Amino acid sequence: MGETKADTAVSLMGMPEENDWILMSTYNDKSFVRNPIMHDLFSKMGHYSPRNRFCELYINDVYQGIYSFYEQIRRTKNRLNISKLKASDTSGFDLTGGYIFRHDYDNGEGWLSSVAPSDCPENFAHWEYEYPDFEDIQAAQRKYLQSVVADIEKRLFSPEFKDSLKGYRSRLHIPSFIDYFIANELAWNGDGFAKSMYFWKDRDDKDSLLHAGPIWDFDWSLKRMPWVPTDLGFWNHNTYPCNNKQSTLPWHAILVTDSFFTHQLRCRWESLRESILREDILLKPSIRLAIKPWKHKAGIIPNGQHGELMWALRSYPHSQVPIRKRWIV
Repeated sequence: MGETKADTAVSLMGMPEENDWILMSTYNDKSFVRNPIMHDLFSKMGHYSPRNRFCELYINDVYQGIYSFYEQIRRTKNRLNISKLKASDTSGFDLTGGYIFRHDYDNGEGWLSSVAPSDCPENFAHWEYEYPDFEDIQAAQRKYLQSVVADIEKRLFSPEFKDSLKGYRSRLHIPSFIDYFIANELAWNGDGFAKSMYFWKDRDDKDSLLHAGPIWDFDWSLKRMPWVPTDLGFWNHNTYPCNNKQSTLPWHAILVTDSFFTHQLRCRWESLRESILREDILLKPSIRLAIKPWKHKAGIIPNGQHGELMWALRSYPHSQVPIRKRWIV
């Protein structure tokens, strides 16, 4: 759904018209709350985050279950509204944006970082082109985007990384990296620092800094995973070991060693805890989102991804909502 160059933009379920959408089975999240609540929060924090709706899927009149319908992350005026990059934009300011890319699994269409962390010397981060995608991006544009990432990593891994000019501060949009950190640590989302990590950059004459986000992939969040200590004494930006198939991107682990960053992080956290992350405010949308899918179809729900499995879920929202509440607060 969405792999087309044709202009078939339509408005669906009250969301702005576009032509790229994702129908998600939420197989890993029977509570249906993890992704929606985190996208709702990130949007309230002042960033674009994919809009989404619950829906019931029928194929040939056969009920398939409750699904989530999502906007796909795209550069458009109604989603991530950054400069359009044409094939002819290969020099000057035109070359500098906009771009969307991500740190993710290697699908053979991206590139590797030029440096690796000292404790994982063989783990070079893998990057994927999102906009323009691998088929459309021009050679000069690939070279430019790779140079942007290489420059940032050179600064982050430098002994002078805290320097206001020679370090990362002149290249990163600090508020977005702070909010990305808060969203993923709040949700205990280790994946958010290892894969599905989106970044964007506009044209230099509009905004020369690299932004973190939009957020994506929270279906394993808001719960304790097997590798997390039982006392929960754990930071998710250091989740995956060096020998993992997809290791954690070390950027945030470096940023939190700089008091310039952590001071702003603390101020932002305290501000959010007085507003949208205040417990009584935070729980209202989580409960609403958790109950919403079950208003019309409580009972036995066929699993959308594995049709042979049937889940007796009538009591599931009542048992899982309290668990989600405990993790959120």
